[in-house]
Amino acid sequence: MYSIQGVTLPDGGAPHLSLQIEGSSFSFGFSSDPNQLCQSLCGYDWVEDVSGWQKAHRSNGPYALIVLSLDEPQTATCTYVLENDECLAAYKCFEDAISLLDEYEEKVLPRIIGSAIASLSTLTDDPKIREIDRVTLGESQQYKHIRAFDIVGGQVELRVQRALRSELYSQTLDLIEKTAQYLPTTCAKFYWLGCNEQDLLKSYIYLFLALEVLIHKDFEGASGGDLKIKDLSKRFEFCATRHWIGISESDCRLFSKLKKIRNALAHGALEIPKQTELHQLRGLTDKVLRSVSLWN
Repeated sequence: MYSIQGVTLPDGGAPHLSLQIEGSSFSFGFSSDPNQLCQSLCGYDWVEDVSGWQKAHRSNGPYALIVLSLDEPQTATCTYVLENDECLAAYKCFEDAISLLDEYEEKVLPRIIGSAIASLSTLTDDPKIREIDRVTLGESQQYKHIRAFDIVGGQVELRVQRALRSELYSQTLDLIEKTAQYLPTTCAKFYWLGCNEQDLLKSYIYLFLALEVLIHKDFEGASGGDLKIKDLSKRFEFCATRHWIGISESDCRLFSKLKKIRNALAHGALEIPKQTELHQLRGLTDKVLRSVSLWN
């Protein structure tokens, strides 16, 4: 379960998407109500006391839920359990299944979250998505649910929330789906790190690395490996004119400027980027990510 900062949602349900990335099945959705969101994707309530849970996790929403699934049956020997008529709660069980889910998470999760941040950036400035809670859930013939919990903490920020209207739900989810299908995992990891990093220097380097990975991938794909262009700015211009949609000449000039700043940071000629320069890099990276999803 993730807390979204930067947008608000109207009351009521929201559509969700289900698809596969690299053989991993997952579902994803938004809602202002964690129980309603979990019911729509999993068929059960997330918590009994929503207000207490929100206070404990210092989050009033809205929320995003990502559900990763295993198709094959799993077995385990449990040493400590709590059970009732419908649920068995197990402690440190199903380690093989959890390891497999961890592998899926490593491949898929950054692409989903990175795609969600890039898609929401069309609606609000600098959206944030942070993990606040998670659960490992299974089903059996005897018990409706087999559950194991692990709570993850996070930082709190005061931010301006912009309303996400109901008619934009489907558009946003569609953009997330298209971007997640194409976004390289390495690019997504750097992008997510850059979006959540508070240090200006680290954030700038991470975001530039994300953009650089995408430039090289798309250049090699669009050129077929036949062109021998090494300069990164020239590769960006090639992708902008031959591969991406909506990237202008001014964007190419901006990238050249941002690359000079990256080089100055890397060689010690500049200690820290300006906030405006980081904002420009974030905006350009978001734009390229959305452009990639439109092209593919």
